[in-house]
Amino acid sequence: MSYLEYTVKHVPSGLSKLFYLNWALILLVTAVASIGFLMLYSVAGGSFDPWSMAQIKRFALGFTLMIFVAMVP
Repeated sequence: MSYLEYTVKHVPSGLSKLFYLNWALILLVTAVASIGFLMLYSVAGGSFDPWSMAQIKRFALGFTLMIFVAMVP
């Protein structure tokens, strides 16, 4: 049993779990990552190729996994 089941009378299921995620935290993590992408873009001399694009791909994969894990009970 998860902690959510003890604190909420109605336990969400399916896609309704998305409404119970901490969207402020997700937005903050995305904002910090975006600043990092811009810094890598700047260091590369205005090009996404050496570092920034690879970091964006890794972040997208990690973000997708984070949402998937958050949906698992």
